[in-house]
Amino acid sequence: MLGQDLLVAPVFGSDTTDTEYYLPTGRWTSLWNRTRKIDGPRWMKERVAYDDIPVWIRENSVVCSSIKPRDKPDWDYAEDIAIAIYHPREGAAIDVVVPTGKGSEIAACLKIVKNAGKLSVEIVSGHLTSWNVELIGCSEKVGGLTGGVLEVGGGEAHAESGVIRAKVNSGERVVTFELA
Repeated sequence: MLGQDLLVAPVFGSDTTDTEYYLPTGRWTSLWNRTRKIDGPRWMKERVAYDDIPVWIRENSVVCSSIKPRDKPDWDYAEDIAIAIYHPREGAAIDVVVPTGKGSEIAACLKIVKNAGKLSVEIVSGHLTSWNVELIGCSEKVGGLTGGVLEVGGGEAHAESGVIRAKVNSGERVVTFELA
């Protein structure tokens, strides 16, 4: 486990032998294939190549990453960030700290709340210049959006992909998904 919500399973054998690892309690989504979801607790046994390390993200978790491909690990995290929210549960209140990528400096603090059929993402301090919100494994459809959203993808096709994506206006501080 890497923290409470991320499981990275080491691969010690060749790609001709099975790798076995344990997924704790919860709903897990593969980082590499977001349509692959597993309910734990359970043991997993599968063939895995050396360059395909299993990485699983637990429900009610948030993973931030770059929107654009990067050629280096240190970039300004306040720019071009994707905020992926995995299987948000009703009643969830998740705090997220986004570093700048420069030492211990903080770019922004976010509050994500899912309540009464709405999911809101709010920048409570700091700023993000360019950001997307991705709902991963959301079982509801988006009935509406409030906040400065430039475009939405996956709203109707989310049943297959399990991903709803919203590109947010620069300078916007709150985005709310009305879920149906």
